[in-house]
Amino acid sequence: MSLDDILENCCAPFLMGLRPACMFVAPWDCKGEIRETFYDTNVQIMPMGQIGAGKELFFLYREEALKQEVNKTLQKEFLLQQGYLDFRVEELIYRLSVRYQAYAKGRSTFPHEFGIFLGYSYEDVVGFIEHEGEDFLYADYWKVYGNLEYKMDLFDRFHRAEKLFATMLHSGMDINSIIMQKG
Repeated sequence: MSLDDILENCCAPFLMGLRPACMFVAPWDCKGEIRETFYDTNVQIMPMGQIGAGKELFFLYREEALKQEVNKTLQKEFLLQQGYLDFRVEELIYRLSVRYQAYAKGRSTFPHEFGIFLGYSYEDVVGFIEHEGEDFLYADYWKVYGNLEYKMDLFDRFHRAEKLFATMLHSGMDINSIIMQKG
């Protein structure tokens, strides 16, 4: 699977400017291609850690969008409860990567605050934790625990963005150009 295919399947709503961040798994040796793809864009890249043999989890984000997301009142309170004390974006991402790496090495539970960074609502992140991933109202991009009508509309916008992204990509536009136009 090419990097374009991976990004199309995992990151289209983010690349089209609808989410503050995304994450995806790619072969470790794609690091250079990933950096080149996002060179001279407003997309930041953070390798989060190795997953299995030769693969890595990558976290992509737009600093301003992420800053707005994590500074929403409920999201910020939740992150403070998880031990995030420094709200500079670089420090938040670094702490998230440390927590993820501890999980990947079997030393802690999964850092569910990932959802906050990815733009999931506070109620859905907390609902997932409290219900242990069960008893959700709906599932699409994530499991929904509240405000269903709004989330279904949001997911519909994400699906439309995916289709538009695929159309643009398959018509010959490169990802960098799509980001410059849409993201």
